[in-house]
Amino acid sequence: MGHILFTAIVGALSGFCAWLISEPMMPPIYGDPRGQTASLVFVVLLGAFIAGSVGALTGYRQGSRRHLITGLLIGLVAGAMAGSIGGAVGGGLAFALFPGFDRGLGVSTLPGRIVQITPLGALIGLAIGLPLRSPKQATLGLIGGAIGGAIAGAAFDPLSVALQSFTQLAQGGNEIGKPGRAAMAVVLGGSIGLFVSLAREVAKTAWLRLRLGRNEGREWVVDAPQTFIGRDERAHVPLFGDGNIAPMHACIVRHGRDYVIHDGGTPLGIMVDGQRVPQAVLNHGSVIEIGGHTLEFSLKGGRAPVRPPDQVSAVSAPASVVMPSAPAAPAGASLTILNGPNPGQQVRVVDAVEIGREASGLRLDHDRNASRRHARIELSPSGLMITDLGSTNGTFVNDQRITQSPIRSGDRIRIGGTELRVD
Repeated sequence: MGHILFTAIVGALSGFCAWLISEPMMPPIYGDPRGQTASLVFVVLLGAFIAGSVGALTGYRQGSRRHLITGLLIGLVAGAMAGSIGGAVGGGLAFALFPGFDRGLGVSTLPGRIVQITPLGALIGLAIGLPLRSPKQATLGLIGGAIGGAIAGAAFDPLSVALQSFTQLAQGGNEIGKPGRAAMAVVLGGSIGLFVSLAREVAKTAWLRLRLGRNEGREWVVDAPQTFIGRDERAHVPLFGDGNIAPMHACIVRHGRDYVIHDGGTPLGIMVDGQRVPQAVLNHGSVIEIGGHTLEFSLKGGRAPVRPPDQVSAVSAPASVVMPSAPAAPAGASLTILNGPNPGQQVRVVDAVEIGREASGLRLDHDRNASRRHARIELSPSGLMITDLGSTNGTFVNDQRITQSPIRSGDRIRIGGTELRVD
């Protein structure tokens, strides 16, 4: 439950920041035409900040920088659109169904404000679910956001009226919505974060938990028609730091009521409950081994296995799954030596280049801090890759020690006392 509460806090802080930026634009006189512009800026910032922050947090929990950036960018753009559309739709419905609901507390005030804010929350929740590429998650975001919007709408007017005298004393004029907007923004962000996360938690039927490997303890919901596992950042379940894992190593397919895992045709293969299999039906508690990573598959309610263990590979499912292709390797990659006896020397990376004091590719016989066979750089299906070959002093990419890592143009590599740049 800790991650649910943390998401709620992030959402609440995002809502508060949106209010803090937009509130100075709000005129102190009710009915001032500038108030419409300020209100539009307010709801657009609300949508962008809440969806962007919660989307980025959700992406981070998936395990890769790509997911984080995708969640942030899609959340910002979709959230801004959701704020604009949701504000317009909610306002139109509220004023059509409850005329004058915004003029002090009355019979129509509470239902009118709930109708006004609920579409805003629903569309922001939908924007949060979009980066997950799952219709189910998008629907849960919509529902969670609608609940959050209704709660935020109910909080707006009572607080504004209760603090009316203080508001008028502080800013003058007859516009008293400042505290209500602040409360609404915080409650909306917090409620959306809370209920979107809670809805996902309650509705999840299958998930993977990483028992052994980098990011141990992380969980991924398995609800897409095809859930890809691999070291590519595009994978639904990214497993980094293991060169034995293919970019798209395996895929879990929903087949009827079963969840079927398929090997992507990799040399290493996959192990399910201690057996190497090309494909297998996953049961509650099934243990999946991919390279040096161990994953546990769980089903809601802890359903018992539906097949005996010796029939784990007897699956009435498609024989293979089409795995997404990896991006093409860069053409014309080269390494430039930045220091030492031969600064400026360039080495082309055609297939693979081994680096070290006695290496055949890039020989660093002058560098006593380099191992004899220190590192290897090669073109892989997912791009340029560097692998440390068990060196004594380690291999560093942009000052971070690595075992294996993708590298891109502009990255700096340190091997012993020699520094190289990828061009």
